[in-house]
Amino acid sequence: MGALIRRYNSWTETLEFNRLLVMAVIILIHTCVVVPPTLLLMLHADAGAIPYLVMTIFSFMILVSNLAVMPTRVTISIFVLSTIAHLMIVIYCLVG
Repeated sequence: MGALIRRYNSWTETLEFNRLLVMAVIILIHTCVVVPPTLLLMLHADAGAIPYLVMTIFSFMILVSNLAVMPTRVTISIFVLSTIAHLMIVIYCLVG
């Protein structure tokens, strides 16, 4: 596990040079690929307020981490966490 974390840290350190590109790709993927299907499924399933709250919080986390110019290690971690949360919301809407 330690080797995987070191590999992730070294990979994100190499991305520091292209921070603007990483920010643009994360925002593009999040707003064009991840959020629309989640919103459509939540509207179709009448999911309630909690999934909307979770989705809003994670969306703002991505925007804040990118606009605050945090290290790419933090930005990519937040993006992965947000994508997992959106997938959980989609599964919740499909099952429930």
